[in-house]
Amino acid sequence: MQAQPRLIDPSDTSFSAEWLSWAPQLSKALLNTHTMADVLDRVLARQAQFWTEPHAAVVTEIVIYPRRKILRAWLASGRYEGIRRIEDQVIPWARDYGCQEIHIIGRLGWRRRLKDYRESAVTMTKEI
Repeated sequence: MQAQPRLIDPSDTSFSAEWLSWAPQLSKALLNTHTMADVLDRVLARQAQFWTEPHAAVVTEIVIYPRRKILRAWLASGRYEGIRRIEDQVIPWARDYGCQEIHIIGRLGWRRRLKDYRESAVTMTKEI
């Protein structure tokens, strides 16, 4: 049986091992807006969320605009299928927090794989 994707709370005893295991791969997806230390600081401050499953990891954050709340997935690494399994857990969680959309910030190549998202600049968007 495959382990379920999960949100790893910074207080969880497995957090450090999971973070250290995924940080090198996640760092390859960073743009010049953050360092991995910045990302870790945001997760530890609970301003961002760290999701994992055996074959993928995703970092998300809730962004509140005056008229809309969205969940932004802005850092991911691993197998496509694993990322989609994480998405299956993220969507109900985001809805519970009042999010109406997911925005994915990623390389343009993701357009070929994420057919259920629409392109809006280089951010892909999906109503949830």
